[in-house]
Amino acid sequence: MSRVPIWLFWFSVCCASGWAAERQPNVILVLLDDLGYGDLPCYNPKTGNDTPHIDRLAAEGMRFTNFYVSSSVCSPSRAALLTGCYHRRIGIDHVLWPVSVAGLNPAEVTLAEVLRNKGYATAYIGKWHVGDQVEFLPTRQGFDTYFGLPYSHDMQSLLKVGKTEESVLPVKVRALPLYRDEKPIALVTNVRDLTGRYLKEALAFIGHQAASKRPFFLFLAHNAVHFPMQPSREYRKESKNGPLGDWLEEVDDGLGAIMTRLENLGIDKQTLILVLSDNGPAGRTRGNTGNLRGGKHSTWDGGLKVPFLARWPGKIPAGTVCGELTSAIDLLPTLAAFAGAKPEFSGIDGLDLSGLLLGKTEVSPRENFFYYHANRLAAVRDERWKLHLRGPDGEPRMLFDLDSDPGETRDLADQQPEAVAKLSALAEEAARRLGNGTQRGQEERAAGRVSRLDPIARALPVWGNDDKEPAVPEAAKVEPIPTGAPPSKQAQIP
Repeated sequence: MSRVPIWLFWFSVCCASGWAAERQPNVILVLLDDLGYGDLPCYNPKTGNDTPHIDRLAAEGMRFTNFYVSSSVCSPSRAALLTGCYHRRIGIDHVLWPVSVAGLNPAEVTLAEVLRNKGYATAYIGKWHVGDQVEFLPTRQGFDTYFGLPYSHDMQSLLKVGKTEESVLPVKVRALPLYRDEKPIALVTNVRDLTGRYLKEALAFIGHQAASKRPFFLFLAHNAVHFPMQPSREYRKESKNGPLGDWLEEVDDGLGAIMTRLENLGIDKQTLILVLSDNGPAGRTRGNTGNLRGGKHSTWDGGLKVPFLARWPGKIPAGTVCGELTSAIDLLPTLAAFAGAKPEFSGIDGLDLSGLLLGKTEVSPRENFFYYHANRLAAVRDERWKLHLRGPDGEPRMLFDLDSDPGETRDLADQQPEAVAKLSALAEEAARRLGNGTQRGQEERAAGRVSRLDPIARALPVWGNDDKEPAVPEAAKVEPIPTGAPPSKQAQIP
């Protein structure tokens, strides 16, 4: 495998000042898939979706209105979130398909590794999508345990599953490999039950770690609301907003179950919950970008500007709204600060937002943001202006005032030459450091690569033909969804 050195950035095991005397917070990061900026009622009351638990999170915490992810597609965005780097820096430019030779380089320092080095128990549940080979799985990137799919649920492959009672010949089905840690344990043909299964795993992990008194980091990455829509049977036709609303309600009820579990265990005030999306909505999902232009696959703000909510009772001021420029790449140094890690910042792009979250400052340390489309630098913004380096169809540079025109409708490039010059200079510097297209950046690093591929095609139990879960290792028994959900939904978690 191609490797890079541990490269100039690490976190000391020594405690940083400020947090050394305080208990480290538990951290639960909930990542939704293809959720648009306007899909949540707390961002867009006209959306038609019903998310009372996410609304509660916003009311009891901080809601961000200028928060960006590194990419408008899955793999690069997730790799950036995990490493605190623009995806171009770490070589993950495109969506990774099943059985890919490339993946997130194990030599990169991830958020999970930073927290585990500070004593955290770490778990990843759900969609991974930064490499499906063993060398790239969550257990090689700082997570103690992993349960989920290695890529998107629309990437079903025709896989050989071995002989069955009905056939003496090997059978092939369109299925997805379900992993526990580093081993595929079943082939999933029925995705609609996964959201409930992820919740079971999450509640079990929380309960176990609460008993151990050890701080924990739970990364819960839902398949929802990526196309095709797969809400469970209990949630079908529950929403006024079709399958997307159904699936979002299921995720929201799961968040409510997690919040109730934390309260029952007496650890809700010791737990930081973060909710965000990996990128904007795809057109066929009928997701909502609010008044933003574009969506998934684009570098208009509808593709990279996403909801972000943070709740930590007694620490993050309740009911606050932050309009400062911030990004998912800032979460690594921010959570490192909360965990008491002492950072030496070199080789990452993220900035510490802990002061902003705690209400100690109203000014973000982030002054600019770079929009990469795959490996090409497409746009750059500062606190007010956004410059498209060229239009989607090769048009000349376009400049938008995002304060007065967040929908990017009025090109002001001719009227604001100073802003164009300032942002052009920032773009040139980014291209020099991180690269742009075929121009290699001075600081960019290679993705991981394997020399031998494991196709993950083997005899495994099939989960989905009769809706019965195969005999795979089970999590500990967990409590049902709390009272308040419809009766059919209460019964979903045994």
